Amino acid sequence: MDHLTLQGMVGEDILARIPIIDPTKLVTVKLHGVEVGGLWIEYEPLLQTFMNDASAAMSTHRPIFFLPFGKVDFVVGFLESLALSEKAFGV
Repeated sequence: MDHLTLQGMVGEDILARIPIIDPTKLVTVKLHGVEVGGLWIEYEPLLQTFMNDASAAMSTHRPIFFLPFGKVDFVVGFLESLALSEKAFGV
C-alpha cells in the first residue's frame, strides 16, 4: 500500500468492520470508490442476496453498493513492516 488514504486503496480488497454485514467480524470487500459520504464496495454475499431478491440468474452489469461512512466501524490498512502475535510467542 503506497498511500495511507482510502482513495489510495481503490481497486484493492480491504478489511473492514461493517456492522450491517457482520457486527463482530472483519469482512473483506473490494473498494471501488470513495466519496465524501461513503464508500462504493463489492461484496459477494451481498451480490448473491441482491440476485436472489431480484430472482435473477445472471446480469450483464455487476452491482456495487454504496456504504455510508456512518455504517463502517473501521477499515484496516497494512504497512510494509513486521507484525508479531504476542499470544503466539507466549507474551
